Amino acid sequence: MAFAGNTWWTYLLFSLIASFALLGNSLVLYVLLTKRSYLKQPYNIFIFSLALTDILSGVFLVISRYLYLPPTPGGEIQREMFCRTIWSAWILFTLGYISIYTCTALTFERWLAVTRPQTYRAIKPAQAIKAVIFVWLWGIIINITTLFRAKFIPAKQSCSWTALSVANDVFPWIDFTLQSIIPFVTMVVLYIHIIHRLKRLPVMSAEHQPIKKVTMVALAASTTIIIGWIPSRISFMLSKYGIVDPNSLSHYCLIMLSLANSCWNPALYGIYSSQFRKEYIKIYKKVFRLEKPRLTNTQGVVNHASTAPSSGSADQSSTKNTQF
Repeated sequence: MAFAGNTWWTYLLFSLIASFALLGNSLVLYVLLTKRSYLKQPYNIFIFSLALTDILSGVFLVISRYLYLPPTPGGEIQREMFCRTIWSAWILFTLGYISIYTCTALTFERWLAVTRPQTYRAIKPAQAIKAVIFVWLWGIIINITTLFRAKFIPAKQSCSWTALSVANDVFPWIDFTLQSIIPFVTMVVLYIHIIHRLKRLPVMSAEHQPIKKVTMVALAASTTIIIGWIPSRISFMLSKYGIVDPNSLSHYCLIMLSLANSCWNPALYGIYSSQFRKEYIKIYKKVFRLEKPRLTNTQGVVNHASTAPSSGSADQSSTKNTQF
């Protein structure tokens, strides 16, 4: 059960995206859960949320109309729930918007680390967790209209899109603004300020390096999500006005570009984070038995920079970035 836009190679690419999203982000979660000290850092809590979101995206991509859509259930209530959440890909795209706003929250966290170090030093992991919970709730709210656009049609015995009973021509713009324009503009503006501030710092010292590394990871994740999602969101909005065919191959390719964001981040962490890279290598060697078992250091990661004197705006927050 799939839409007309699917071809054998779209099935293949969607399958690869789902597979890499599940495997790569499971690896990230494994690293964060086995190195609990990492989760004491606010930015790693956002990275944990991103990884969890991307894993769930991989799961719901598999059971979506883009891959292996399950048959419509028998009960009346079950049919409606199926059409509104699974067939419409509401859950899948809600997870995407949660990822977008998680990157926005991570961007704000980086902005505080670079430009407001005193405020940043006061941030606790519990506050980052509260921010993550808010982001998840907000992601659900801003995609709520999709639940009312899809329904089960008894005469056709299938799911179908329907127009909203009120403000059908207005909500696409509202959705586009909340789901794309606000978070993307926020990320761009904050990173411009971050880069400007980093360039004004004195010669990059050992204290500045961790801040720069974490910020580069966040910038890379935000850049890929902006590039990946803007085209499909524009196409999706235009489809609501009949300008773009939602079943066209071009629209499917743009959706594929968006969903591919769920599998890029684990690679970005490995590229920009020496700690993640080391953990990836350890896991690889362990899985393929390339090294003999040895005693592990039970003392955990030593934070060498935590006792270093701080100076300048970014130095004061460097102790929260030492694990990158």
